Amino acid sequence: MLLRGALDLAGARRLAEELESVSSDGAEGVLLDARDVTFADPTGLRAMFDALLHMRSEGARTAVIGVTPAVRRLLELTGTGSALDGAAGFGLLRRFSSEEGG
Repeated sequence: MLLRGALDLAGARRLAEELESVSSDGAEGVLLDARDVTFADPTGLRAMFDALLHMRSEGARTAVIGVTPAVRRLLELTGTGSALDGAAGFGLLRRFSSEEGG
């Protein structure tokens, strides 16, 4: 799922709705690509993490890749940067790619 624009309260609400839809469809995992996020605030990050944690509690695998330097700095300042495991994201991407191809 490609994220674009601001990850503030309004953007996070839209993301939570999309993730809820994906979750209710029984998705085994979700990969968020944040390379086009232009702004993020702590409220938006919190809502994103809450939605991802909810999906994980339902048994789905989640990962975030493509975090911009500005967003990564906010993650570092808020102590949440370690929650984004790029290696897990690329592993999830490889898994989905191989399932589609074979």
